[in-house]
Formats: sequence, C-alpha cells, structure tokens
Amino acid sequence: MSDFVISVRNTKKDVNGRQFGNEPGPTLFLEVPDRRYPNPSQAISRGKWVAKVIEEAQTGVNDYTNKPTGDVLVFVHGYNNSQEIVLKRHRKLESDLRSIGYKGAVISFDWPSAQSALNYLEDRDDAKATAKRLRTCSRSIQ
Repeated sequence: MSDFVISVRNTKKDVNGRQFGNEPGPTLFLEVPDRRYPNPSQAISRGKWVAKVIEEAQTGVNDYTNKPTGDVLVFVHGYNNSQEIVLKRHRKLESDLRSIGYKGAVISFDWPSAQSALNYLEDRDDAKATAKRLRTCSRSIQ
C-alpha cells in the first residue's frame, strides 16, 4: 500500500536527480511506495491523488445520498523533522490506527523545515507561508 503525502518543499537537482529541499516550493501530491521515502519523481496529478485518497478513505455509503462516506486523517509534522522521520511517524501512526479499527485514509502534509533547532524562526516563517496550501488542499478532498 502506498503512502499519500502533500509536499510544499522546493526541489533541487543533484547527482542523484531531483531531490526535496528545505524551502517553500510548489505543491506536489505524492504517492510514496512502501518502504520508500518521498521523492519528487513520485508526484502525480492532484486529481489522480485525490481520487486515490477518496478510494482509500471510503468506509461505507450514505443511506440517504447513496454517496461514499469515509474518513481522512491529516498528519502535520512539527519543526526540525526530516522527510524520512516524518514518513516513519506517518507509517507508525497509520499502523497504530489500523490496529484499533480505523479504516480511513492517512495523509501527511509535509511543509518545508530543516533539521536544525537553530533554524526554528525560518521554519516557522516557512510554515506560515505554506499553511494556506493545506487549507486549499483539504477543500479538494471534500
């Protein structure tokens, strides 16, 4: 099963191809394969991503509207976290929730942050600058 991530980090090219950075960048919708970590090459269209999340989130059908119902939990990480740590926590959270019967989707919102406590103020500014995108993305899923 894949993990679903919304990333608002910049990307940069290095010897290994395109990688994520620690600054604000375009919104990318990622479908991260099992046992892998986020990479810009995992980006898919917003429409395709939303459809996959809704499919995973569906837990039933509304008796009155005959439309699907379900749950989406959004995990937003804190400061000073690498994407690897964030995805490990995402996977642990999802595993724990599934063990107690949660059947919906779990997605992560990955805003730009560095892995340094000394970068706290800049990370905070980046979080404010990109927070609006989380609200915009959540409207897409409704």
